[in-house]
Amino acid sequence: MLMQNHKNKSNFITKIIITINTLMLLISFFLNDFKIESLRNNFSIGPSIDILIKMGAKSTTLIQSGEIYRLFVSIFLHTGIIHYIINNLVIYQIGKIIEEEYGHVKMLLLYIISGIYGWILSSIFLFNSISVGSSPAIFGILGALFADLLHNYNDLKNAKKWFMNMILNLIFSIIISLNPYIDNWSHIGGLISGFLFGCIFYLKKKNTTKYSNYIKYLSMILLISIFIISINSLHKLDIKAFIPYKWYDNINCVDIGLWDCTCKAMNIKTNQQIDIHC
Repeated sequence: MLMQNHKNKSNFITKIIITINTLMLLISFFLNDFKIESLRNNFSIGPSIDILIKMGAKSTTLIQSGEIYRLFVSIFLHTGIIHYIINNLVIYQIGKIIEEEYGHVKMLLLYIISGIYGWILSSIFLFNSISVGSSPAIFGILGALFADLLHNYNDLKNAKKWFMNMILNLIFSIIISLNPYIDNWSHIGGLISGFLFGCIFYLKKKNTTKYSNYIKYLSMILLISIFIISINSLHKLDIKAFIPYKWYDNINCVDIGLWDCTCKAMNIKTNQQIDIHC
């Protein structure tokens, strides 16, 4: 159980992920001649949008043209210093919990699978946006933690406290995500795939019930199915003909008077305004 004593004290995968994130941030500053973009173009104190695109930011148009690697590379890119610090502090705090309890391989698979699926979902519903960040993978870890909590609920001390804490954290994270600078669709994709991944791999044998195998197999079918359906949808998506419903935008940004959901940043190379999310 994640909330109890951890078996494996090593968390080198978590440290490697943070190291890669750090190197990618430094490279992005190097390619931008160590210049800081104006807050109007990048609120996170970082390089230009053009540099992020060049390095592999999520772009539906470019992914559809064959640059599939962007679904993977985007997980390790950050818009700037603020974005990097927030995400990597969270990765260290919750990533090491997963890794110490369930091992390096499962941690790595969880991180990559939830990260990639988050960006696939974002590519479908936010096809006009340029997005980067570890956030979908982070939400994947939260989803796996939630799956573990539900399965081991009866064996946990202060189970109600842990459960309420997890629910409040998820609600708070989603509410904070409803601003124009954050890609909420990638978060939702990461959370769903992470939860299903947790149901497949994180159910303890000592807590196995007659329903455990059903849960595992059902979760496996659902995880594979949403990947196939989403990849197929992304492949067939016609951006020019696609007319998004209003609720698509409302899920990603809710105008409550504290921010402008129509805010955009400038793409220097094309001199066009585009959305940038993290």
